Amino acid sequence: MSKFTSKQLTVKSFVVTGSNTNSPSRPKTSHSPAQASELVVFPPFIDDHAATLNEHSKEQTSAEHTSRPTAVPSLKAIQQKSARPGIMSRVATAISGAVASVIGPGHPIIGPSPNSAVYNLEKTYEKNYFKHNTFREEQIGQGTEAEVYLLSNIDKPEVFAVKHTKATKLSKEQTKHDELPHEAKMLLQMILPHPRIVAAFDCLPDLAAPGRHKIYMEYCNAGSLAQQYTHWLSRVRSPMPEVFLLHVLVQGMEALAYLHSGLRYVGKGQYTQDPEHLPIVHADVKEEQFLLSWGLYPLPEIKLADFGTAKFEGQPRPNGLATLCYLAPEDVAICGLEPIKENAWAFHAMSDARTTASDIYAFGLMMYMFASREKKPAKIGTSPGDLRISREYDTPGLLELIQKMLAIDPAERAEASFHPVNGILPQIHLMREARDKLIGARRVPGPTEWAVPPPRGRHVRVCRIVDICICPDESCFDDDHVDGIDEIPASQNDSAPVITDIDGFLDMHTPSVTIDHRCSF
Repeated sequence: MSKFTSKQLTVKSFVVTGSNTNSPSRPKTSHSPAQASELVVFPPFIDDHAATLNEHSKEQTSAEHTSRPTAVPSLKAIQQKSARPGIMSRVATAISGAVASVIGPGHPIIGPSPNSAVYNLEKTYEKNYFKHNTFREEQIGQGTEAEVYLLSNIDKPEVFAVKHTKATKLSKEQTKHDELPHEAKMLLQMILPHPRIVAAFDCLPDLAAPGRHKIYMEYCNAGSLAQQYTHWLSRVRSPMPEVFLLHVLVQGMEALAYLHSGLRYVGKGQYTQDPEHLPIVHADVKEEQFLLSWGLYPLPEIKLADFGTAKFEGQPRPNGLATLCYLAPEDVAICGLEPIKENAWAFHAMSDARTTASDIYAFGLMMYMFASREKKPAKIGTSPGDLRISREYDTPGLLELIQKMLAIDPAERAEASFHPVNGILPQIHLMREARDKLIGARRVPGPTEWAVPPPRGRHVRVCRIVDICICPDESCFDDDHVDGIDEIPASQNDSAPVITDIDGFLDMHTPSVTIDHRCSF
């Protein structure tokens, strides 16, 4: 066990424009709005090398700090923090909520994402990760690209993960400019906080091992989707419960809708859209990349992780190669399935050419594996008409959705959007409603069915169909928190607010909600 003690933070703020035209990694656009976005990067609380690194940061002027979108490598210094939304932003948020309740499902994208959508997430991260003093470090995983450690507070339950990357050769120019690993660049500079994407707080060089970095990230306390699926097949010996299958489909598609189109789910089947968002290809979608995290919800939240192969659509590939059994047919047409030295150029060309359609196909392969109770994904290029799912899953439209995601022609494949032909987000909302109905009917797996059981006292009480009960805390009834709540008494004994649109409420109001720890299934 190693311990670290934090000291007084030196806070420095930076404002980064959404298009970030000065960054060589982000494509330049001539049509992006001039609206500025503020990006948060939170520091870890470790000061072993603060003196050395802070000496380096003194060489930079305040003007250079302002124009630079990346985290300066100081273990004490850099909290890149956005200011509280101004009055106009708060008004815009209120108007968006009002419009969402009036316009109805015929207008699914109700406007640009307000600054408060990101600000609320930042405040949540700050609340969870910035009240610690002494930490304990423990290795919890190791892969080909990195080692993962758990950094936990000695005195409090909050923890976060540290990914210690493998060593890479850096040029003098890269060393001088503190070149970050590709995954850190994507999460810290290119992707704004989103509830379906694992958050990164900072990335710092390992001074004891040049070429290695430590990425400080959100810790997901329920393991991975792959771990959970294996647990059901081998330990519980039962199929994935339908309610959880629909949950993975809904929240996984919310993650892809944001990466591909900048859409943020706000409730009632409606979304806002980040105005300067450019399509991002994850390029390695599979069950191992989805992490689970227990929170307010009776099911663990689904979060997409590992952006080491992610890129902007139409841009050259980063380092790394996607998992071969999750390639799309158009990928295989370029490179085949035999990665040998002689055809390495073909794999490079394939990686450069990958689009958001590749992500959808990989996600479809994963969902079909779950729905068919198989241990491996289906053969690439299988005709969608030949697909059959297990009879345990009888939600209307589920098979058709999976078939649409597995269309061989990318021009006919599903999109995580509202495209009039290929967009499937309206159908995803039907899956969301079906999931919530199953939750209300108490069709939720018990604590013993989870590979990582939920912490005690962290359950939300299921009251009735499509109703999730939150404790009767007065703050939940404030004007800022009433959107998405149906104030119908949850039981005969209390008048707690009842949520009828679970995802929308949690995404927008999690910082303000307190769980009644007396509630349990």
